[in-house]
Amino acid sequence: MNKSFKVYPLIVFIAILAAINVIYFLVPIPKVTASPWIAYGFTMFSVLFTCGTLYFSFFKNEPVKSKAYGFPVFRCAQIYMVFQVIFFAVVCLFSLVIPEWVTLIVCILALIFALIGVLSAETARTIINNQEQRDAVATAQNTYFRLDAAALVNKCNNPAVKPELEKLADDIRYSDPVSTPALNDVESYIYNQMRALDMQLNSNSEIELKLIADIRRAIADRNQRCKMLKR
Repeated sequence: MNKSFKVYPLIVFIAILAAINVIYFLVPIPKVTASPWIAYGFTMFSVLFTCGTLYFSFFKNEPVKSKAYGFPVFRCAQIYMVFQVIFFAVVCLFSLVIPEWVTLIVCILALIFALIGVLSAETARTIINNQEQRDAVATAQNTYFRLDAAALVNKCNNPAVKPELEKLADDIRYSDPVSTPALNDVESYIYNQMRALDMQLNSNSEIELKLIADIRRAIADRNQRCKMLKR
């Protein structure tokens, strides 16, 4: 990711912190009670917390799709910061009326809800990422078979064999894409037979057709096992 995309948000958060401090210390806000100081401290923390959540959600070395799932995480922190800034302004305006304990309780509750929201959203993102990684692994073997079959079709120059190879490629294309450890033996067999077919290609039509028929039967057996495992 371009470094400027990492610097720009940092500049924005620095500007927010600067604006809060300028307003708080230059505007004649009554500071005779602890309420404005409590709100000020929690507000400063909310800005830093949101900045950290932003970088944690989007600027880690993760796939783009995973970063997209970071929006709900950042959204929770953003809502918390906006609420805290608004509450800070209310406390500053009515600092002589709002008791310290009310300010403290509201700020702590807001922080707790923000933490719950961020952690829940991050947990959901982790679960989704893990599931997608498992799905990618589960479908990887079938993807390799499809690529191998397509390569064999392109490589074949025997008009008697090529139509059968195309049928094999279709069988693989429309087979169940999800793999499980229970299919390891049949998938290993298919893999080995396809390697043997690759070595025999364009040399002996009879052997090639026999291997193709054997692989197609193995693909059908794999599909049947997939259906049984899903019951």
